[in-house]
Amino acid sequence: MGLDTELEDRIRQTSPAQQNVEFTLDELALLDGCVAGEISHTKDRRLQKKLDRVSERIRGLLGMFEEG
Repeated sequence: MGLDTELEDRIRQTSPAQQNVEFTLDELALLDGCVAGEISHTKDRRLQKKLDRVSERIRGLLGMFEEG
């Protein structure tokens, strides 16, 4: 399952200066899955490391809202 175009557009339209994009928990989970897929398919080690950091941040956010 890929990233839907509305979510992708929202990410692309956010300038680096803003640094904040609002997501629902479902959107964050979808985004994490897409990032994980990219990590497993790229052979570029530097890109893998960057994507790993993105995934860690997403999982941290998701963990904040998990029911204990």
